[in-house]
Formats: sequence, structure tokens, C-alpha cells
Amino acid sequence: MRCLITGAYGFLGTPLSMFLRESGHEVFRHGRGAGAEISCDLADAEAFARLVVDLAPDAIINLAAATDVDACEAVPGHAFAANVGVVETIVRGLGGRPCSHLVHISTDQVYGGPGPHREDCVSPANVYGITKYVGELVAAAAGGTILRTNFVGRSGVAGRASLSDWIVGALRERRPITLFGDVFFSPLHVSSLCRFVELAAERRIPGVFNLGARGGVSKADFGLRLATLLGLDSTAVSIGSVADVDLKAKRPLDMTMQVDRFAEAFGCSLPTVGDEIRIVAEDYGD
Repeated sequence: MRCLITGAYGFLGTPLSMFLRESGHEVFRHGRGAGAEISCDLADAEAFARLVVDLAPDAIINLAAATDVDACEAVPGHAFAANVGVVETIVRGLGGRPCSHLVHISTDQVYGGPGPHREDCVSPANVYGITKYVGELVAAAAGGTILRTNFVGRSGVAGRASLSDWIVGALRERRPITLFGDVFFSPLHVSSLCRFVELAAERRIPGVFNLGARGGVSKADFGLRLATLLGLDSTAVSIGSVADVDLKAKRPLDMTMQVDRFAEAFGCSLPTVGDEIRIVAEDYGD
């Protein structure tokens, strides 16, 4: 399978590119940096269309997005350009070619209110969630596979720490940290997500799918369970509320997801939250 990955140099793109290549696929990596294999401007629909013709990918996996939630709230126009305009460029570039299939990575932040959420219960609480949802609509109109997800694990990108990097670093240095006890999610380890993205690209099943672990956990319990598995002292951890933090954008509290639709459509079993926390702990076993 020939795969073009847009936004291929981030937290997910870096391991996904490696995983797909190690699985025998031909991978073309797009990014914004000067050292990117492909640096086509995703605001230029004609240039991207030419790129698609030249590469003839079987799958385009779109990871390109503006993901800083507060920055999206501060500059909605930038959020719209990155999270909707880029998807429009990709869809135009596909031009209805049946040989190429779009896999679009979305977010669990399209949800609000009590979970676990099914795919038709969308209620975004901020500009980031709204623009990601509109981007989904563009991808869906082109017959794409839309994956709503949240992923965790050790970051392989220099200068960009993950949630678990921050937690483990603070615990090892015995620095006081506050973890939210009122924010819940259903995260996958990035390695698990890579396997399921490959499956989505191969199977080409259109539609919107929640892709997360079975069950849910608060950010606080995630950190405390990680500390226990690593044998780290968690006495410096305080349990707080997201309401206590001055944030530009409102945050959804419950992003837990029902994942039955993906499991049934793709004929697979999704791991539990506990499974994924154990894999995260293995990342830091050095």
C-alpha cells in the first residue's frame, strides 16, 4: 500500500510512518518543516492535486491540524484554515479518484456532556472541537474514514512532551503537579492506534468511528495508575479541577467513547484502558 501521510512529523505521524514502513508499506511523509520529505503547501489545492497525481497513493492519512486548544480559541480563523481548509484541499486533490482513500484523524473533543459517547452525540465545547467536526463533515462527504481518538505514550518528537512525559518527569523529579480528577477520556497507546489506522487504510470502510480504549479513566487516575506501575512516589500529586485553571477555551469534561462501531465494522477487539496504561508504563521502563 502506498500511503501519503500529511502532518507526518508529529507525535502520531513519527511512529505511524515508522510502523507502516516496517509493515511493508511505501510511505510518503508530508510536513511543514524544511527537512520534510514532502513540503507541499496544504493551502494550495492545485499543488496538492499535482502531488496526488505524481504519487498515486492508495491512502492519504491526514494528521495535519491545529491542536493547541487555547490558540484555536484565540485565533478561530487559523483553526478553521488548519482543521477545515486543509481537509478541503485534500478532498479536492483526491478529485474523486477511486484508487485513493482518505483516513482522517479527528478528536474526542467533539463531545460534551456525560459519556460514554456514541458517534451521533456531537456537542463540541470550543473552537477546536467545532472546527474538527466541520473538517469531519468535509472528509465524510468524500467517503473518507473518520477516526475520533485520543492517544498517549512517550513522545518521539524533540521538544514536544506528551501528557505521560510530563507526569513521569514530574514524579521522578518529585515536583508537585496537579492532575484533573474531573476530566475523563478513553485513550489508546500510540502503538495501538498505529495498528488500527493501518487497518482503516486497508479496509476503506467509510464513516465516522470512535477509536479508543474500552472504558474510561480520569486524567488523575491515569497518572496515579501510571505512577503505581512504575513504582514512583505520587505523594506530590494533587487532584484538582479543570475549573480551577484559567484557560481561554472551555474544556469538555467527559470524552469517554463507545467504541463498538469500530470493533464491529473492522472485525477487531479494542484494548481496555488498563491494557493501554500498562503499555505506557513500559515506555518508561528504562
